[in-house]
Amino acid sequence: MPQWVYHDHMSDPFSGGFDPRIFEQVPLFRELAKVMSWTRGPVNWDLAQQTAGSLVTSTGPRGDRDEQELAAAVRVAEMWLDQATGLEAVDGPARSLSTEQWVREATTSTGLGQLVEPLAAGMSQALSQGLPEQLRAMDSQPGLGDALRQSFGAMGAMMYGVQVGTIAGNLAGQLLGAYDLGVPVLDVRTVAAVGDTYERFAGDYDVDPTEMRFWLALRESLFRRMYAGVPWLQPELSSLITEFAKAADFNPDRLMEQFGAAGIDPSNLESLSSALGGEEFTVEPTTEQQRVLNRLQALVAFVEAYAEVVIGAAGGTRLGAYGR
Repeated sequence: MPQWVYHDHMSDPFSGGFDPRIFEQVPLFRELAKVMSWTRGPVNWDLAQQTAGSLVTSTGPRGDRDEQELAAAVRVAEMWLDQATGLEAVDGPARSLSTEQWVREATTSTGLGQLVEPLAAGMSQALSQGLPEQLRAMDSQPGLGDALRQSFGAMGAMMYGVQVGTIAGNLAGQLLGAYDLGVPVLDVRTVAAVGDTYERFAGDYDVDPTEMRFWLALRESLFRRMYAGVPWLQPELSSLITEFAKAADFNPDRLMEQFGAAGIDPSNLESLSSALGGEEFTVEPTTEQQRVLNRLQALVAFVEAYAEVVIGAAGGTRLGAYGR
């Protein structure tokens, strides 16, 4: 039960005794203040982690043995890859991550932020610089224009924070490894197993868990060789993502209508996630974005196809269940 702050003359609400600190004890206003004060970039990563944490299915902590077994499989996989590709091996850690660990490390500016921050920055700029028509008259008032722009930028960061958190929270329990998305979302030199997914997959399809671990080690190690070892690949991916973001066409008036129609409650992460994930917040790609997207999809498809060929050559005769 909130402890309200009263004054002797609060029985008369018009007497000047209103204490605005009462709003600090109302969850809605408290959470709204936190969200709208965000200034640390185009994605609210605090909100992203909170949202992901509320959705992720915990698999419990992974033990030292899990990590040792993966590291041993990676060492063998690297020898197999040496015989199947000319790409050089890349040193880096082999980790066994819980789903919670993956969420914490992926929902950051250096994780999934590499993929979403360029686009989020475009929306933040559109919201903060292109004030809706009904508010443009206020822009000339000293201090008010800057405050409005900061608030709208924070709204864009909130939207992307919730959306990225929703994606991460739902993905965490489905990923096999760090490179399962086909692009890096952790440090490019890190290979990892995420949660117990590969073990559950092996059980569901009657595959030897050890063989499954070696297949995962092959895939993770090869993707590390590509993204950390091929000098042009990671910069090309980043360039296409940035190009895609620059080609976006954000309409500030339309965005404000979407926020108003969503009925957003910052104190309720579930309703916030549902509201911002609805169709009303879908932004259709422009013609130029579609052109860039085609190139981006072609690049990722090329990487995946190369990986399939090399992993088949490296492990096809060594892993009995590979062809199933």
